[in-house]
Amino acid sequence: MSDNQTLEEQLVSLRKELDRSHTGRLLWLLNGLKDRLGEQVVEAVNDIVEHDVREEWKQIAERENSHTIEDFLRLLWELLSEQGFEYTSEKTDEGCQMCVTACPIATLAKELNAQDWLYAYNCACDPLMVEGFNPKIGFRRTKTLLEGDDCCDHFYFYREE
Repeated sequence: MSDNQTLEEQLVSLRKELDRSHTGRLLWLLNGLKDRLGEQVVEAVNDIVEHDVREEWKQIAERENSHTIEDFLRLLWELLSEQGFEYTSEKTDEGCQMCVTACPIATLAKELNAQDWLYAYNCACDPLMVEGFNPKIGFRRTKTLLEGDDCCDHFYFYREE
């Protein structure tokens, strides 16, 4: 850490180092389990993550008075912005299009050669979060930074009844 950094900058830097270290240890554990026990570890992790993410967003929804697309975007994307995600959003008559051009998770996944695990633990959760928050909201994505695309193209819309 540089003498020129403010205390806040030093704390942010330290937090990033700790997050990277923690993620690295978790990946080491997951890869070790997968090597010893096979693909059933991947399936088990996916099942657990799927259940937990959906339930977490159901609980978040229970604390909210409104469950619109705008509410979901506020709850999720304002937090992600604070964590270094960069994106634009465009509201249309059909829904809301997000274009993510910078993702700290994708950057970390490439650094740690962990695209598969971090995709499963993060990107694959996107439709589950939406479903947990409000099953009437749909989600579509055709590209992700983590898979090497130029952006993540999240699209949120209301399902037809």
